[in-house]
Amino acid sequence: MYLGVIMRREFDPRFFSSPNSETPSIVEVPLKQDRGLDRSEIRRIEDLISSSAARIQDHVKTLQLKMERHQSRLGQLEAKIDHVTDEMRTKYAQLSGRITERAVHQDDVASLIDRQNQMVRAFETRLQSLQKVIETQQAQMFNYKAALDESRRELVRLKQL
Repeated sequence: MYLGVIMRREFDPRFFSSPNSETPSIVEVPLKQDRGLDRSEIRRIEDLISSSAARIQDHVKTLQLKMERHQSRLGQLEAKIDHVTDEMRTKYAQLSGRITERAVHQDDVASLIDRQNQMVRAFETRLQSLQKVIETQQAQMFNYKAALDESRRELVRLKQL
């Protein structure tokens, strides 16, 4: 219920006026005078409060359930972390053993690598010599082909005579 009481409010000129304007903006807002609440309004407010309380209780229950689920998930995660930690420890022990074993056998591996390198060099040498032979034979083959082509041309020329 509005009784015609008007209150003036001024806006901050920095936000609502142009930089050249000197006068602040004024807005008139009618105010409602409070004459007390009747029973229907009190009843409505009580209903709102009770429904709000029920909603709050529902939210509390759902939050408690969520908290319990999160706690159980946290417990599961902790168990998984413990399991993974144990696996990592055993794998670390295995790797340490393998590294120690590799250090013992490193000289044997180095000698095998040297032997392999020697074999590769010998193979490369043989391969190079075979490539030279192939190149020589290809050159001879081209020469033979050229001679054969020349002979064919000569035969064709002789047949035409």
